Amino acid sequence: LGVGSAGAVQVDLSSLRQWREARSSYSYPTLLSHYNLHQLDATVQGLPSGSFQTSEREAAGRLLHLWEWRRQRPETAFNDLTTVLWAM
Repeated sequence: LGVGSAGAVQVDLSSLRQWREARSSYSYPTLLSHYNLHQLDATVQGLPSGSFQTSEREAAGRLLHLWEWRRQRPETAFNDLTTVLWAM
């Protein structure tokens, strides 16, 4: 995406949010998996302002990824694992 210089990314360490989730694994749907999630706010210079695409080579050819910006989902506060398990 053209964001190569070290100064192009500024991370706000005070924005750290952590929470836990328990849900069925995407790869093994019957396996209950626990995820420790961390989220930080960052400002990245040089990103495209609209939709864009990237591609990567695979054995069968090229894999094309289409990207677009969306509004951030509502804030997620840290949840005790017990609370998350009961919510499922």
